[in-house]
Amino acid sequence: MTLRSFDYKILLGSQSPRRRQLLSEMDVEFTSFSIDADEFFPDNMPVSEVSEFLAVVKSEAHKELRANELLITADTTVVKGDQILNKPEDKAEAFSMLAAMTDGKFAAFGEDLPLSDLCEGGALLT
Repeated sequence: MTLRSFDYKILLGSQSPRRRQLLSEMDVEFTSFSIDADEFFPDNMPVSEVSEFLAVVKSEAHKELRANELLITADTTVVKGDQILNKPEDKAEAFSMLAAMTDGKFAAFGEDLPLSDLCEGGALLT
């Protein structure tokens, strides 16, 4: 059984090429779009929890979910030490961030998990 046989319209709340590729490789029919959400998190939140927190923020920001729709949201966080490296503002900042990671001591936290591991009652995936 492919995911096409679901009675759900699958919505990917992301413009990430990698996330679109993952679903396409699984032969999943989906619609992709951006979700406008404030991606702020508490200062005292452990860095390992930020990506899941932001994925939930994005899912809660999408208000038009219908009964037959399945929403997938995600976030990836890159961490160096205890500092989160946000998206660079320009090329100079991007090079600086890459240089800081050349020692190999960084981590990436994300929610790119198989659908089978994420599905809870077929209503919302985060």
